[in-house]
Amino acid sequence: MFTQADLKMVDHHIAECEQQVLEQERKPTLLRKGSLDTELAEHILAAFYETLLIHYANRDMIAFHLDRKSRPLPLNVDEPG
Repeated sequence: MFTQADLKMVDHHIAECEQQVLEQERKPTLLRKGSLDTELAEHILAAFYETLLIHYANRDMIAFHLDRKSRPLPLNVDEPG
């Protein structure tokens, strides 16, 4: 279902999104210093945070599936043989 390439891709997306968040976090402060409206910058920052949470959840899901795929299925020792 998922591959290591999928995990690598989502890690790349996370790194990019974290960078966008860092850059966007500065904007409301700069706007306030110029006595400008910060509403749009704050909405964009909230959207970046939400996107980052989605990327984290996707990474967790992919890692979970890759971990399950890499482990052998347990033998049911309770079944009569």
